[in-house]
Formats: sequence, structure tokens, C-alpha cells
Amino acid sequence: MATNVTTAPESTTTRAAATAATPLASFAGVRRIPPPVNDPNRSYAPGSPEREELKARLKTMAGERIDIPLVIGGR
Repeated sequence: MATNVTTAPESTTTRAAATAATPLASFAGVRRIPPPVNDPNRSYAPGSPEREELKARLKTMAGERIDIPLVIGGR
């Protein structure tokens, strides 16, 4: 029983290998990356105001009950 195995043409595999080995040096301009301006990283360390605020919010959320309607078949 013979098994037919097809492979990519030689030109395709050679081109893919050459592209993978080429460094990304096509950008010749000046790179100016802006500094990150995200929210501050909070540690939530024990006894910190951030941790107490988080605990209080979680406590209120635990007491909330959200009504999610049951929809079956569009009704």
C-alpha cells in the first residue's frame, strides 16, 4: 500500500526560510514610544486604603442580587 505525501514546492519553502531569518530592519525612522499612562498599579497590601476600599465594595456586591430573566426560544 503506497502513501502519497505532498510537500510544498522548493521555492516556497526557501522563501519562507529566508523571510524568517531576515531581521526586522525595514523601519528607518525615529522611534518615539510614548510612556505608559495607565492607572497606577495598586498593591492592595494588608492595611492599605485600597484594600479596605476593595473589601467594602466586594461586601456590598456579595449582598446584591441581580435578576437575570430566563429566555428560551425568544420568550
